[in-house]
Amino acid sequence: MKPPTESEGERIVEEFLCGSGGVNPKDLRKYPAYLRFYGNVICPSNSKDAVVPIDNPAFTTHNDVYLYAKRLKTGPEQTRHDLISRFTNDAVSDRDKEAAVRALVRVSFMMDCASKQTYPEGFNIGDFVPLTWADSERFVDFVKGAFPTSHAHTPSQCEKIYGAHAQKRRLKAWKLRKRYHITFRATDDITEHLLYNARERTINIFHHTGWLKAHLLRSLTKPLDMGFDESLKL
Repeated sequence: MKPPTESEGERIVEEFLCGSGGVNPKDLRKYPAYLRFYGNVICPSNSKDAVVPIDNPAFTTHNDVYLYAKRLKTGPEQTRHDLISRFTNDAVSDRDKEAAVRALVRVSFMMDCASKQTYPEGFNIGDFVPLTWADSERFVDFVKGAFPTSHAHTPSQCEKIYGAHAQKRRLKAWKLRKRYHITFRATDDITEHLLYNARERTINIFHHTGWLKAHLLRSLTKPLDMGFDESLKL
């Protein structure tokens, strides 16, 4: 698939960031990082990444991506198997269908639903374990597992969290670099935000601020205690 044109870029911004209501072409300047990310994930053969050519890709047009993204957003109760079964073209291999689902979740929700494939076997950092969306698992349950609520923390952990939040103004990136020789690493996976690797002295930072601001605006009038099911449909 070819990289999106300017008009397709406007549609991408509308579908994945701003929602309905029309998009001003100037808005594209606000989201260069996301548009590059979308292009690298959906059109890898046109990026600098090494790829394996495929004869029958699951997505042949950007409209296909919008269609399947809408199906996933409006039906978060579906399983991974359910979504894969929606690819009815028998000429597309199972491997390519799975790759398409992974790409779809990445551009729609900035999550890697198969990040376990990226890390070595048994990899973990503290409580962080690479994610895998199981075949029979509902998508909403997969997301819930990736973002545990405060109720999952012990009272002692909650106390540490609140204490750290109270001191947030004293926490500066330059202090971490200078005093602790910590390096900041950009990540496209929101589940890895602020993940600290003590052995490598690195902190992952989710750097798509345009994506975050756009989705905050979409949910501006919604209650903070909205459930995962309804949130995903936004």
